[in-house]
Amino acid sequence: MSKLIEVAPNYSIALPSNSAGLGLKVIDYFINRIDNPHTRRAKVRDLKCLSLFLETHQTDVTNCGIQHLGLYREYLKENGKAIATIKRRISTLKDWFSFLHNEGIRDRDIASSLKSPRRSYVTGTTPVFSRDDLATLLDSFDSSTLKGIRDRLIVCLLYYTGCRVGAMVKIHMPHIKRCQDCFEIELDEKGGSVHTAKTHPVLTNQLSEYLQYAALKEGALIQSVRKGKSVLTGRAMLERNVWDVIKTSCANAGIDTIYSPHSCRATSITNFLNGGGDLRRAQIHANHKSVQSTVLYHRNAKTISVKELDIISL
Repeated sequence: MSKLIEVAPNYSIALPSNSAGLGLKVIDYFINRIDNPHTRRAKVRDLKCLSLFLETHQTDVTNCGIQHLGLYREYLKENGKAIATIKRRISTLKDWFSFLHNEGIRDRDIASSLKSPRRSYVTGTTPVFSRDDLATLLDSFDSSTLKGIRDRLIVCLLYYTGCRVGAMVKIHMPHIKRCQDCFEIELDEKGGSVHTAKTHPVLTNQLSEYLQYAALKEGALIQSVRKGKSVLTGRAMLERNVWDVIKTSCANAGIDTIYSPHSCRATSITNFLNGGGDLRRAQIHANHKSVQSTVLYHRNAKTISVKELDIISL
């Protein structure tokens, strides 16, 4: 039998019913030690997957052996999970068993020797908009409606600032400062990093149009629109709603490639680099802690053209 411990809104994790005193420690692990809510939800999902697997083998996290963890890794491979997913779940598992050992729940850390699959990338894997697709998408929005103006602004914000979705939905009116020829937007990025972005002329025009049309003076910048009415609700859009906007808008524009909000960010950084932008300046634009993350977006530098292959002709 198991008991459920709620570690986040709508997110619970099953623990052995005889694990007295573990509940508060688990809450401390998820709430106090993991600040990012997305990381917290991902870890809960990963541990739920592990718990369900262990249940099928009549054991749990306090009683399983290293052989169960090895079987779990093979189970993930055999079920066609992506390498990145397997690596993340193994990482979560290793952190979890280290926590159980440190808290005295288990007498040793049985996951310390468990290996993750190896794979590295020299370029990012997020689909990047072609220039035609991005232009088609921006031209497809209805400029006569508040929703159309807002949705175009969403794409422009993600592309021209290169910000993450999480930072965009947290923009409030006090974070926007009007300068002589642009806006300055304060972005609250992941890890608590605050980044100020100046707006590209296209974004400046789109933002001005949106603020004027919506008569927006306070609250969140990107808000949901009241159904059937051209008026904002006063509630900030959720990240998942932004994903829906990109997915639906691409489909309505007749774009076959499956793009995501992160594609706008990836395209921004890639185009900056491919246009001759300095790598270190691109790192600032992307608000990356490590330049190695920025290098992943320099895709053309890591591909060989057909013309270049003439060099090795016999």
